[in-house]
Amino acid sequence: MQASPAPKRDWVRELAAKVSSPSPVLVLFAIGALLSIGAAASGDDKVESIGAINKQDVRWWIDRGEMLFYSGDYNESLEAYDQAIQLEGTNFKALLGKGAALNALNRYGQSLAVLNESLRINPQDAYALGEKAVALNGLGRHWEALECLNLSLLIQPLNAPAWSERARTLSQLDFFSQALDNADLALFLDSQSWAGWEAKGYALIGLGYEYEAEEAFDRARAAQSEMPVEREAEGDILGARIRGANA
Repeated sequence: MQASPAPKRDWVRELAAKVSSPSPVLVLFAIGALLSIGAAASGDDKVESIGAINKQDVRWWIDRGEMLFYSGDYNESLEAYDQAIQLEGTNFKALLGKGAALNALNRYGQSLAVLNESLRINPQDAYALGEKAVALNGLGRHWEALECLNLSLLIQPLNAPAWSERARTLSQLDFFSQALDNADLALFLDSQSWAGWEAKGYALIGLGYEYEAEEAFDRARAAQSEMPVEREAEGDILGARIRGANA
């Protein structure tokens, strides 16, 4: 007896479950899935799955990595970026995305190595420099992180998450007044930045304003709970890099 074919995965439902709102990438995925299902239903074994064809395309994996990153699936995002790098080892966007995913997983040493590789390709990319600063801070190398953030903000001065990260870095170095100024600047650029409010809280604690600090942390928790996952990622590890890298 001939075995029944394996059921087709419902890619549309799987992808819809991973993102909070429609996006151009999701639409492309849905179209590809529907075309693939249509080909299978026609019984034409010679027609390859659209998804299988796309999996040989670096851009396909980068788009997937970004979508998974913004949905908070950092391990799966990392796997997608690794697939892109296997296809094209010097792809800047894939290396940058992998560094961001590693940062999100607190694997800072590995992230630093990948981000250094990306910066050899594009040494003036503000978002790669910001991601490198996150890795350096995670490793306790705060002065080096500050240097990266200074250069990043010279290139892209309106990046609110970078100002938040700089505020956190300055607090780590006990420059609490300057940290507070940086956090306020981040909040001026994005008043709903949970990372900005959190950085402000750390600066206020360092200055001895415990009541004000608790208020700032409350604002951070409220902002984080109210925003979709993709906005949380933006505040967490300079996720604005994705928009900048795609520009």
